[in-house]
Amino acid sequence: MISFENAGESLKDDSEFMLKVVKEDGQLLQFSSNTLRANHEVVLEAVKSSGRALAFAAETLKADREIVLEAVKQDSRAFPFAAETLKADREIALEAVKQDGYVLEDVHASLKADHEVVLQAMQQNGGAFRAAAESLKSDRAFMLKVVKIHAWALQYSAPSLQNDREIVLAAMKRGVTLNGRAPIQSWLLKHAPMSIKSDREIVLEAIKQDAGALHESSANLQKDVELRKIAGW
Repeated sequence: MISFENAGESLKDDSEFMLKVVKEDGQLLQFSSNTLRANHEVVLEAVKSSGRALAFAAETLKADREIVLEAVKQDSRAFPFAAETLKADREIALEAVKQDGYVLEDVHASLKADHEVVLQAMQQNGGAFRAAAESLKSDRAFMLKVVKIHAWALQYSAPSLQNDREIVLAAMKRGVTLNGRAPIQSWLLKHAPMSIKSDREIVLEAIKQDAGALHESSANLQKDVELRKIAGW
């Protein structure tokens, strides 16, 4: 790697020299002159090497679509450094959330209500749903799609949908865990109203995935012979 230890100011303002430098390590853009931080060719090469080099680009280039898209393709963590106008760019946002679902927190508000952007983010990380627009969290049809990807996203939905029988049943069928620890079925039943805890079909689906979920069902269903057998009681 080219060292800047003994590089003079003239070299840091030398576009040919800096092109070679940032191709090796885009982060070294931070040591270049202000002139070169505003140089399209130099910055483009820098972000191709290290997406987060976008942080050191001139403000005008943080608003350059070509540069920002290249930066995000290289590293989704470059997204927060983009100009606000480009945080509303659907293609750039999709590219970013595809790599890291939590980038959904940084996209423009309009895209937090975009079905495809939110679902793409959730495919990468189900927890991204917490950053989705409130309108989606109360959208019944959308929530049915959401819980089939990550059941525990149900906790971020509108309260009325957390008690929706069809949505809860779909969530119960997902064999996933909560934060990599407890099975989601036990958690869902624990926080569900009695109408859900006493629904035999829902409890049956829950214990198929998580036998311990029977502990969170109604007292009557805990006595159900068939359910107890399935749960291994």
